[in-house]
Amino acid sequence: MEMEDDGYVQKDDEHYKVCHNDYNPIVENIKLAIQLVYLILSAIFMIRVIYVVGWKCRTTFRNNSFFNIFLIDCFVGLLLILSSIFFYRPIMYIPQICAYISHVLLFDFPIFLDVYQPIFRYLQAFQILIQMLSVANRASCVLVPVSYAKFWRKNWRRMIIIVGMVTFIWVWNLAVSEKLLRHAYGGLVISFNKRIGFGLLLLLIDIFIARFFVYFPQLCQSASHFFQSHRLIMDVYYPLLNYLHCAQPLIQIFLTTNRASSVLWPVEHNKKWARKLPFIIAFVSLSPILFIWNTIVSTKIIVYYFGGFFIIGVETISWADVNVFLFVIRSMTVGVTVISTTVMFKGMSKMKNRMKKSEKVLCVASAINSVCFMVPSFFEALAFFSEVYGNSWINFLVQPFAWDVLNVGHVLTEK
Repeated sequence: MEMEDDGYVQKDDEHYKVCHNDYNPIVENIKLAIQLVYLILSAIFMIRVIYVVGWKCRTTFRNNSFFNIFLIDCFVGLLLILSSIFFYRPIMYIPQICAYISHVLLFDFPIFLDVYQPIFRYLQAFQILIQMLSVANRASCVLVPVSYAKFWRKNWRRMIIIVGMVTFIWVWNLAVSEKLLRHAYGGLVISFNKRIGFGLLLLLIDIFIARFFVYFPQLCQSASHFFQSHRLIMDVYYPLLNYLHCAQPLIQIFLTTNRASSVLWPVEHNKKWARKLPFIIAFVSLSPILFIWNTIVSTKIIVYYFGGFFIIGVETISWADVNVFLFVIRSMTVGVTVISTTVMFKGMSKMKNRMKKSEKVLCVASAINSVCFMVPSFFEALAFFSEVYGNSWINFLVQPFAWDVLNVGHVLTEK
């Protein structure tokens, strides 16, 4: 199958046996052997822990909420380790079976990718949340020693169910997205082509929550009462909305630098980005918290406009206004976009066979993209620096349309 520029192997390719041959198979096999040593030892240790806590001494531990949570954590960890031992690491570090495995996964059993990858990522996300719950359990033992045992004995099962449901928020997009095979270290790793991006999530939130309750006065009284009676929804919705707004320009920064680097280092481009991809995902996922933390701790209120209502936050810390942070991030995005586009344009102009039509499209798309990010940034900054405008009905009317310019416009330019 014909390799694409991003290194992915797809079903409609013709020469599926084409795997990377620039890795020494023996060296990759040795890497696998070293990793299998500690993975197998870890699996044996976890099996022993599960046997002791969950079976041999179950009468001692079964009434202790911490050990029940710990047992679930160990079981999930064991599943992840076994997955790495028997599948994930072997297909990555055994180049000798790369062509055969890629054919089997893409043509003989394509449903395996659709099932395995969501489950694997679900377990990873579930494990993180379970460990957070375990830490909270230990902390509450010290903070509220009197009511600790009674509270956790009553609620730990309910919390496990909630954690299991919340985890779907992290992986649902992966479940509905197209699964791909990506060449790495002479072998394969499973990736996916994200079907629903942050921009689409913002549009869906706008359609079904923000705009819906603004322009349906018939629902104003009942819906506003519902939100005020269930404040947890507002406490989740408002920070989530701002989280997505922060993540969107950060992703755009990496998209433009990715394209620029493909022109500067065409040979090493895929390998360099493959090594940095886990860091990039972690950075984009976690860094928005640095900008929206004030929206998490702030009081959420309902503001009535146009016969409907908005949900906004009253900042606890006045200087940490999320609108200013968004203005800074989006301005940086525009700057990076312009610089990256200039680099790409210069690199393309020096090619022997110039693609003038592509250069023209690139410049136009870059200009439109920059405008898409600058429009909401301008109005958000105006609302922050001008108190009169920020509290006026014009601000609440214009700002959603400014977001539309970004959410819709920049996606169209990417296409």
